Amino acid sequence: MSKTNMFTCLAALTAAVLLGSGCAGVPRTLTPIAGAPEFSKLDWRGSDEFCRREIRDGRTFFIVDVPAGRAPGEHWFSAKFDPAPFRGKTVTLLIRYRTKGITAPPKAYLGSKFMFSYHNGPGNEKYWPDAGLPEGTNDWSIGAIIETVPLNATDAEIMLGMQDVSGYIEFDFDTLEVGTVFSPDDRINLDYKVKYPDEIKNHRRQRGVMSPGGPITEEMLQTLHSWNANLIRAQIVRNWGQIGTETDLVEYNQWL
Repeated sequence: MSKTNMFTCLAALTAAVLLGSGCAGVPRTLTPIAGAPEFSKLDWRGSDEFCRREIRDGRTFFIVDVPAGRAPGEHWFSAKFDPAPFRGKTVTLLIRYRTKGITAPPKAYLGSKFMFSYHNGPGNEKYWPDAGLPEGTNDWSIGAIIETVPLNATDAEIMLGMQDVSGYIEFDFDTLEVGTVFSPDDRINLDYKVKYPDEIKNHRRQRGVMSPGGPITEEMLQTLHSWNANLIRAQIVRNWGQIGTETDLVEYNQWL
Protein backbone atom coordinates (compact mmCIF):
# COMPACT_ATOMS: atom_id res chain seq x y z
CA MET A 1 0.00 0.00 0.00
CA SER A 2 1.16 3.58 -0.47
CA LYS A 3 0.84 6.91 1.29
CA THR A 4 0.05 10.07 -0.61
CA ASN A 5 2.38 11.36 -3.29
CA MET A 6 3.42 14.12 -0.92
CA PHE A 7 4.91 11.68 1.55
CA THR A 8 6.49 9.64 -1.24
CA CYS A 9 8.21 12.78 -2.57
CA LEU A 10 9.33 13.75 0.94
CA ALA A 11 10.82 10.31 1.46
CA ALA A 12 12.60 10.50 -1.90
CA LEU A 13 14.04 13.89 -0.96
CA THR A 14 15.27 12.53 2.37
CA ALA A 15 16.89 9.61 0.57
CA ALA A 16 18.64 11.99 -1.82
CA VAL A 17 19.98 14.09 1.06
CA LEU A 18 21.16 10.98 2.88
CA LEU A 19 22.52 9.27 -0.26
CA GLY A 20 25.22 6.84 0.69
CA SER A 21 23.77 6.10 4.10
CA GLY A 22 24.78 2.68 5.30
CA CYS A 23 27.11 1.97 2.38
CA ALA A 24 30.46 0.35 2.99
CA GLY A 25 32.91 2.85 4.42
CA VAL A 26 30.27 5.58 4.86
CA PRO A 27 29.01 6.43 8.37
CA ARG A 28 25.34 5.88 9.03
CA THR A 29 23.42 9.14 9.10
CA LEU A 30 20.28 8.50 11.16
CA THR A 31 20.06 9.04 14.90
CA PRO A 32 19.40 5.66 16.55
CA ILE A 33 16.18 5.18 18.51
CA ALA A 34 16.63 3.82 22.02
CA GLY A 35 15.31 0.28 22.36
CA ALA A 36 14.72 -0.16 18.63
CA PRO A 37 14.99 -3.76 17.41
CA GLU A 38 18.05 -4.86 15.44
CA PHE A 39 16.45 -5.45 12.07
CA SER A 40 19.32 -7.68 10.94
CA LYS A 41 18.46 -10.10 13.74
CA LEU A 42 14.73 -10.35 13.08
CA ASP A 43 13.20 -13.61 11.85
CA TRP A 44 13.25 -12.80 8.12
CA ARG A 45 11.29 -15.19 5.89
CA GLY A 46 10.82 -15.39 2.13
CA SER A 47 7.24 -15.74 0.91
CA ASP A 48 7.95 -18.12 -1.99
CA GLU A 49 10.55 -19.75 -4.24
CA PHE A 50 11.34 -16.41 -5.92
CA CYS A 51 13.08 -15.10 -2.79
CA ARG A 52 16.72 -15.85 -2.08
CA ARG A 53 19.68 -14.55 -0.08
CA GLU A 54 23.19 -14.11 -1.40
CA ILE A 55 26.47 -13.34 0.37
CA ARG A 56 29.00 -11.31 -1.64
CA ASP A 57 32.27 -10.10 -0.14
CA GLY A 58 30.80 -10.62 3.30
CA ARG A 59 27.65 -8.58 2.60
CA THR A 60 24.09 -9.91 2.59
CA PHE A 61 21.72 -9.26 -0.30
CA PHE A 62 18.00 -10.06 -0.41
CA ILE A 63 16.86 -10.85 -3.95
CA VAL A 64 13.37 -11.35 -5.33
CA ASP A 65 13.27 -12.55 -8.95
CA VAL A 66 9.77 -13.17 -10.30
CA PRO A 67 9.51 -14.53 -13.87
CA ALA A 68 6.99 -13.25 -16.40
CA GLY A 69 3.59 -14.82 -15.93
CA ARG A 70 4.03 -15.30 -12.18
CA ALA A 71 3.30 -11.74 -11.05
CA PRO A 72 0.12 -12.24 -8.96
CA GLY A 73 0.66 -12.34 -5.23
CA GLU A 74 3.10 -11.18 -2.60
CA HIS A 75 6.75 -11.96 -3.31
CA TRP A 76 8.87 -10.61 -0.49
CA PHE A 77 10.99 -11.08 2.57
CA SER A 78 9.18 -10.08 5.74
CA ALA A 79 9.82 -9.91 9.46
CA LYS A 80 7.61 -8.98 12.41
CA PHE A 81 8.77 -6.56 15.12
CA ASP A 82 7.54 -4.66 18.16
CA PRO A 83 6.93 -0.98 17.24
CA ALA A 84 6.83 0.19 20.87
CA PRO A 85 10.19 2.09 20.66
CA PHE A 86 8.88 4.03 17.63
CA ARG A 87 5.60 5.21 19.16
CA GLY A 88 5.17 8.98 19.04
CA LYS A 89 8.27 9.46 16.86
CA THR A 90 8.80 10.34 13.20
CA VAL A 91 10.80 7.34 12.03
CA THR A 92 12.90 7.05 8.87
CA LEU A 93 13.89 3.74 7.25
CA LEU A 94 16.55 3.59 4.52
CA ILE A 95 17.91 0.82 2.30
CA ARG A 96 19.87 0.54 -0.96
CA TYR A 97 18.17 -1.31 -3.81
CA ARG A 98 18.24 -1.81 -7.55
CA THR A 99 15.73 -3.21 -10.03
CA LYS A 100 15.63 -4.85 -13.45
CA GLY A 101 12.54 -5.00 -15.60
CA ILE A 102 9.90 -4.48 -12.92
CA THR A 103 6.57 -4.50 -14.73
CA ALA A 104 3.96 -1.79 -14.34
CA PRO A 105 1.71 -2.56 -11.36
CA PRO A 106 -2.03 -3.04 -11.96
CA LYS A 107 -2.73 -0.51 -9.19
CA ALA A 108 -0.65 2.37 -7.85
CA TYR A 109 -0.19 0.85 -4.39
CA LEU A 110 1.31 -2.37 -5.80
CA GLY A 111 4.73 -2.95 -7.39
CA SER A 112 8.25 -2.88 -5.91
CA LYS A 113 8.06 -2.91 -2.14
CA PHE A 114 10.04 -1.41 0.71
CA MET A 115 7.24 -1.14 3.23
CA PHE A 116 6.18 -1.76 6.79
CA SER A 117 2.77 -2.13 8.39
CA TYR A 118 1.20 -1.70 11.81
CA HIS A 119 -2.19 -1.54 13.51
CA ASN A 120 -3.26 1.71 15.15
CA GLY A 121 -4.08 -0.15 18.36
CA PRO A 122 -5.05 -3.83 18.80
CA GLY A 123 -7.67 -4.83 16.25
CA ASN A 124 -7.87 -1.31 14.80
CA GLU A 125 -7.16 -0.01 11.29
CA LYS A 126 -3.97 -1.19 9.61
CA TYR A 127 -1.50 1.20 7.96
CA TRP A 128 1.08 0.48 5.24
CA PRO A 129 3.83 3.16 4.99
CA ASP A 130 5.63 2.56 1.70
CA ALA A 131 8.78 3.92 0.01
CA GLY A 132 7.05 4.02 -3.39
CA LEU A 133 9.88 2.31 -5.26
CA PRO A 134 9.77 2.73 -9.07
CA GLU A 135 9.02 0.23 -11.81
CA GLY A 136 11.38 -0.58 -14.69
CA THR A 137 15.17 -0.82 -14.42
CA ASN A 138 17.01 1.34 -11.90
CA ASP A 139 20.63 1.33 -10.77
CA TRP A 140 21.55 1.39 -7.09
CA SER A 141 19.41 3.95 -5.28
CA ILE A 142 18.23 4.68 -1.75
CA GLY A 143 14.66 3.83 -0.78
CA ALA A 144 13.22 5.75 2.16
CA ILE A 145 10.13 5.59 4.34
CA ILE A 146 9.14 8.42 6.68
CA GLU A 147 6.32 7.71 9.13
CA THR A 148 5.05 9.30 12.32
CA VAL A 149 4.12 6.25 14.35
CA PRO A 150 1.05 6.67 16.60
CA LEU A 151 1.27 6.16 20.34
CA ASN A 152 -0.76 2.94 20.29
CA ALA A 153 0.84 1.23 17.26
CA THR A 154 1.02 -2.57 17.50
CA ASP A 155 1.77 -5.67 15.39
CA ALA A 156 4.38 -4.23 13.03
CA GLU A 157 5.93 -6.03 10.07
CA ILE A 158 8.51 -4.97 7.46
CA MET A 159 8.56 -6.18 3.83
CA LEU A 160 11.22 -6.15 1.06
CA GLY A 161 10.24 -7.36 -2.41
CA MET A 162 7.32 -6.86 -4.79
CA GLN A 163 3.58 -7.34 -5.06
CA ASP A 164 1.55 -8.32 -8.13
CA VAL A 165 4.40 -7.54 -10.55
CA SER A 166 7.26 -9.48 -12.11
CA GLY A 167 10.91 -8.60 -12.54
CA TYR A 168 14.02 -8.45 -10.37
CA ILE A 169 14.72 -6.44 -7.24
CA GLU A 170 17.82 -6.63 -5.07
CA PHE A 171 18.32 -5.11 -1.61
CA ASP A 172 21.71 -4.46 -0.03
CA PHE A 173 20.43 -5.76 3.28
CA ASP A 174 23.39 -4.54 5.33
CA THR A 175 22.41 -0.93 4.52
CA LEU A 176 18.97 -1.25 6.13
CA GLU A 177 18.88 1.55 8.67
CA VAL A 178 16.16 2.77 11.04
CA GLY A 179 16.23 5.95 13.12
CA THR A 180 15.32 9.62 13.16
CA VAL A 181 16.67 12.35 10.88
CA PHE A 182 16.75 14.84 13.75
CA SER A 183 16.70 14.47 17.52
CA PRO A 184 16.56 16.95 20.41
CA ASP A 185 20.35 16.64 20.64
CA ASP A 186 20.65 18.13 17.15
CA ARG A 187 19.06 21.43 18.17
CA ILE A 188 21.40 24.41 18.24
CA ASN A 189 21.15 28.17 18.80
CA LEU A 190 18.09 27.77 21.03
CA ASP A 191 18.56 31.28 22.44
CA TYR A 192 19.14 32.88 19.03
CA LYS A 193 16.88 35.77 18.04
CA VAL A 194 16.55 37.22 14.55
CA LYS A 195 17.23 40.95 14.26
CA TYR A 196 15.82 42.66 11.19
CA PRO A 197 17.22 45.90 9.73
CA ASP A 198 14.95 48.93 9.63
CA GLU A 199 14.27 48.59 5.90
CA ILE A 200 12.76 45.18 6.60
CA LYS A 201 11.00 46.06 9.85
CA ASN A 202 9.44 49.17 8.31
CA HIS A 203 8.51 47.59 4.97
CA ARG A 204 4.82 47.52 4.17
CA ARG A 205 3.03 44.31 5.07
CA GLN A 206 3.15 41.67 2.33
CA ARG A 207 -0.02 39.67 1.80
CA GLY A 208 -0.30 37.03 -0.87
CA VAL A 209 -0.57 33.41 -1.93
CA MET A 210 1.31 30.54 -3.50
CA SER A 211 0.70 30.51 -7.23
CA PRO A 212 -1.46 27.67 -8.59
CA GLY A 213 -0.13 24.98 -10.88
CA GLY A 214 -0.28 25.82 -14.58
CA PRO A 215 -0.53 29.24 -16.24
CA ILE A 216 -1.40 32.31 -14.18
CA THR A 217 -4.24 34.12 -15.94
CA GLU A 218 -5.27 37.77 -15.90
CA GLU A 219 -8.48 36.74 -14.13
CA MET A 220 -6.44 35.18 -11.30
CA LEU A 221 -4.43 38.38 -10.87
CA GLN A 222 -7.61 40.47 -10.84
CA THR A 223 -9.07 38.22 -8.15
CA LEU A 224 -5.94 38.53 -6.03
CA HIS A 225 -6.05 42.31 -6.47
CA SER A 226 -9.63 42.33 -5.21
CA TRP A 227 -8.39 40.51 -2.10
CA ASN A 228 -5.73 43.23 -1.55
CA ALA A 229 -2.93 40.80 -2.29
CA ASN A 230 0.38 42.49 -3.15
CA LEU A 231 2.59 39.41 -3.30
CA ILE A 232 2.51 36.19 -5.31
CA ARG A 233 5.01 33.34 -5.13
CA ALA A 234 5.66 31.72 -8.49
CA GLN A 235 7.63 28.55 -9.17
CA ILE A 236 8.87 26.58 -12.15
CA VAL A 237 8.72 22.79 -12.18
CA ARG A 238 9.27 19.87 -14.50
CA ASN A 239 8.99 16.10 -14.10
CA TRP A 240 6.95 16.63 -10.94
CA GLY A 241 6.91 13.58 -8.67
CA GLN A 242 9.43 11.62 -10.74
CA ILE A 243 12.71 10.21 -9.44
CA GLY A 244 16.15 10.27 -11.04
CA THR A 245 15.26 12.63 -13.89
CA GLU A 246 17.50 15.66 -13.18
CA THR A 247 20.89 13.94 -13.38
CA ASP A 248 22.42 16.03 -16.19
CA LEU A 249 23.30 19.15 -14.20
CA VAL A 250 24.63 21.07 -17.21
CA GLU A 251 21.37 20.55 -19.10
CA TYR A 252 19.35 21.31 -15.95
CA ASN A 253 21.18 24.61 -15.38
CA GLN A 254 20.56 25.57 -19.00
CA TRP A 255 16.86 24.83 -18.52
CA LEU A 256 16.81 27.02 -15.41
